[in-house]
Amino acid sequence: MKSTNKLIFLGMFTIFIILFSTNYLLAESYCFKKLSKGEKAQITTRGDYFTCTHTSCQVCTDSRGWYASWVKCGGYCVQNNTTQNEPLTLVANFPFPNGGTFTKQSFFLDIYTNKIASIELVDNVNDKIVNLCPNCMEYKKSHNFKQGFNDITIRANKGFDFKETRITFTIDNQKPRITKTTPAMNKFANGEFSIWYDENNIKKVELYYGTPGNMIINEISCTSGKKMTCTTNADISMFEGQQINYYFVINDIADNSVSSKSVKVYVDRLSPVINSFEHSVVKGYAIFNLSVSDAYLYKTVYYDNEDIRAKILCSSFRNGICFKKLSFRKGNHVVRIEVQDKAMNTATRTIEFEIV
Repeated sequence: MKSTNKLIFLGMFTIFIILFSTNYLLAESYCFKKLSKGEKAQITTRGDYFTCTHTSCQVCTDSRGWYASWVKCGGYCVQNNTTQNEPLTLVANFPFPNGGTFTKQSFFLDIYTNKIASIELVDNVNDKIVNLCPNCMEYKKSHNFKQGFNDITIRANKGFDFKETRITFTIDNQKPRITKTTPAMNKFANGEFSIWYDENNIKKVELYYGTPGNMIINEISCTSGKKMTCTTNADISMFEGQQINYYFVINDIADNSVSSKSVKVYVDRLSPVINSFEHSVVKGYAIFNLSVSDAYLYKTVYYDNEDIRAKILCSSFRNGICFKKLSFRKGNHVVRIEVQDKAMNTATRTIEFEIV
């Protein structure tokens, strides 16, 4: 009888130890937590929550504080004073370094804290705040960012305790756009080349010019922006009298690149030569007689006194001669004569006379 009672006692004690150990293990991983009205317990990584809508609620939670099935709980949660007294921590992992430049606009954010807190994304450029997660310990989702420069702060706060981290980056997934270049096809070049373009984040602009097997590259300084124009003067003296090709290449900070069309032009850097220049005044008229030499003469214009508007003196030449009789108002006149060739090289003379 004593042996039987002893066996029963040992069996019951063993069952008690097993149950106690099981409850202890369950309590260690899952426990009942009391929530006040409005408090939440996260359910999934997608940001689903259980929200207490009563004065108080009792929910089963895992070791992270996430909502769990009530059958897993074996007791109430014991507050860990050590954890509660620890300062709030925040870790925000980005798939790119601070100050980087990228072509895509959607990035996966990996954010977590050591306490249930509110996690926010602050757009410092547009002064906007997005609440990523009002009551959680981690946020793992993709987020879209705007084209151009971004300056954001990830912030976690719990009561009066908050932590934040800041990062800047640029998104540029639009190629530069070239709308025009000069000189135009089959025209004349004197060394001045221009480009019209749209690009907000220029890294470099290059001008390529020359003949096959002898192309020269000049890097030029141009300003970022929309509807911009950039002009440079290149040394094309070695190609005088020849036909060359030129084109521009624009690279942005994300290494997007675009080239303009290759344009064929004729090189003419030599200014017209004024062989002789005579003038006379007869009553209200001034008579001009110029002898000019240039293989590609274009026209002769004149500027009277401080008038910035050019007026045509001769639009054609007969054997290099420009002869013109013009009327002027009474008074003193300072006239600048400018001879232009087709490459816009010029030669000038200035005269002064008086009409009485």
